[in-house]
Amino acid sequence: MGQKDRSEKYLENYNDVFADLFNVLLFKKKWIREEKLRSLDTESLYKAADGSLGLQRRDILKEYGSGRFLVASLGIENQSTIDSDMPVRVMGYDYAAYRDQINKSKKRVPVITIILNFSRTEWKTPLSLKDMFHLSEDLDPFVQDYKIHVFNIAFLPKEVRNQFTSDFKIVADYFAERDNPDYQPDTQAIKHVEGVLEMFRVFTDDMRYDMIKSDVIEKRRKGGKVTMCTFVDRMVNLGIEQGEKRGMVQGTVRGKMEFFVYLIAQKWNKNQGVPEIAEALEEEETKVEQIVELLGEYGSDNTDEVVTKALDIMSWRSAGANEQEGSGK
Repeated sequence: MGQKDRSEKYLENYNDVFADLFNVLLFKKKWIREEKLRSLDTESLYKAADGSLGLQRRDILKEYGSGRFLVASLGIENQSTIDSDMPVRVMGYDYAAYRDQINKSKKRVPVITIILNFSRTEWKTPLSLKDMFHLSEDLDPFVQDYKIHVFNIAFLPKEVRNQFTSDFKIVADYFAERDNPDYQPDTQAIKHVEGVLEMFRVFTDDMRYDMIKSDVIEKRRKGGKVTMCTFVDRMVNLGIEQGEKRGMVQGTVRGKMEFFVYLIAQKWNKNQGVPEIAEALEEEETKVEQIVELLGEYGSDNTDEVVTKALDIMSWRSAGANEQEGSGK
């Protein structure tokens, strides 16, 4: 998963977020206390079929020792796509943790792994080793199974999301509501501001999250409350400033159109459909579709040609002329 993987781990590796994920999603009780968690090595060696040694990396692995779990190894794996081989991968990760116990101590403790699915597609299968095969009824009793715990973040109901007490509530709300035009960001204060910002930046491919980072972090450093609304306000203001700058340099109408095309490109890159984009921007679907086709033809980096043609599509040239005439220019 590369950069996306690193951004998830950056936030989830905080003990309060890690404990929150297990308590809400898996155990459905507050069994894990953040102060009792200790990070473990996420790299391990394995022997391939040809006898060679390979290195495998887990996303996050922590040791827990308290209460009903005297000692347990808890792991999180993040996915942005559905992996049909995930049961085997999890078997490998868990085996490596058990093998490490055998090599390093006499202590034998359970290993539990959860998978967080951040994609827009609900992960329904495979949820076990047997799901990967077409087993006959005769053979089924003799094949060992291995089940995995998958949680579809974008499909978590609100009553589950509301149980999170860490910053992950804000993240879960975003993934579940990002396509909802009536989405109202939560006013919960964000504790790990940089971690949340980085996750949003990577998953939306929206560089404005990076552009507002220093401003937002500085506000937090000075003791100000930072919420998801803070992000939204900063990004809206940034967008207005960018639109105004473009307008001052290239003419008001063209500047507005550049920003309009930018918004369409951002929403399209987030896999929003033409009807959703048109509704959000209050424009005709046919016109938005034509601009999307231009972006596909010329690319989002070659905006000059797209903007020029978009002006004709949206009939903004005449509006611009009227604006200039009305201003006495």
